[in-house]
Amino acid sequence: MRGMTKNSVVAGDYKGRGIVCGAKGPFINLKGSKTIFLNKQNIKRYEPVTKESTKDESSSLSLEILGAELLSSICALSESSQKTDEFLVAVEFIDESKCVINIDSRTYRCFVNAMLEEIPSKSGSAPQKKNHTLTIALIIAGVAIMLGLSSMIAAGNSLSSTDSDVKQVFDAKRFLVEEDGVARPKTMEEVVADLGEPQKSEDWNYQFGASEYPVKSLSYHDGNYVYDFYEGTLARIQIFIPATFSSKDTIPQMYNLDSGHVVADTPAAYRIENCGVHDLWCTYGDEENTIDIAYISYTNFFDNPYDPVMVGDGESPPSLQLLDSTTTSDGYIRYVTGHVANNSDKTYSYVQVSISLYKDDVLVGSTLDNANFLEPGGIWEFNAMILDDSANKFKVEDITGW
Repeated sequence: MRGMTKNSVVAGDYKGRGIVCGAKGPFINLKGSKTIFLNKQNIKRYEPVTKESTKDESSSLSLEILGAELLSSICALSESSQKTDEFLVAVEFIDESKCVINIDSRTYRCFVNAMLEEIPSKSGSAPQKKNHTLTIALIIAGVAIMLGLSSMIAAGNSLSSTDSDVKQVFDAKRFLVEEDGVARPKTMEEVVADLGEPQKSEDWNYQFGASEYPVKSLSYHDGNYVYDFYEGTLARIQIFIPATFSSKDTIPQMYNLDSGHVVADTPAAYRIENCGVHDLWCTYGDEENTIDIAYISYTNFFDNPYDPVMVGDGESPPSLQLLDSTTTSDGYIRYVTGHVANNSDKTYSYVQVSISLYKDDVLVGSTLDNANFLEPGGIWEFNAMILDDSANKFKVEDITGW
């Protein structure tokens, strides 16, 4: 929504503060280590901000917080958001503080789940229960029909089984080549020769600290399979097609991988290393026993581009690991934005990322962001404000937590 920052408080109390969808639900990230969880224990009432909000002055929480003139302006923007991934919601807390939040669809689902209610529509009509099982089934069926058998083969799917009860949905080892008894990832030329020309090719820079590394991504089948290459070698495959599993022990077999070493096993994510590739990382969907996204890494490039190692080699990643970092802007303020993963088996009650800001090679300032309750296997998206307009580089100096 133009002029408003996504996943933040845009009006009322706590205006300007970010909103994080954490492992224990969404929360407003306040200064220091304080947070306010957006759940039924803290919220008295809430409503989507729509044109309907302007009609009943006696009951409209949105009108109460924003006032008629500002509400009308925001409703006009809200109408345009029907085609975007943003939701405006007015919230009144039990302590009588009030605000309007602007959140994406993932955080909105997280918010509604925390409120233990059905999802209201953006039009303001009665809540409707979503049939996620049917939706996922239709998506999978539609993809299978449109792409056909040939496209599934091109994506690496063989639809064979390594076990009578486990269906293989992807063959990760297909993209390994054995040389002198050692497996290596395929080169970009070898992958293209195997899969054919991609639907889309994108060159971009992976920013890690103050350094940038050129990456080429090849997309197949409407972006559901993305192959990332560094220096011409396959570093990672991202799979955005949902898959179901009978038990977590069978997940590696679904991707034709070995059992490996489990480094994260939480309600949100499952990650194994030394499993035939460097690691397999799966995030779960809304439905039980459903994988939403699978990341298959053949090197540790995205963990440590300074010294990438190949399949299954090297040390385990740090407990708090920087996954990526870049600069973003909401049109008014610039941010250093990135993701930190908790690879440990403990919950961090507080996590902080500290960042140095540079103008060319001269230090001109610093910034930071923090979050609470990062659970094992959880991923935190940080957004640290850049307040020095002259800064054109940054370096993530430290990630701390306890």
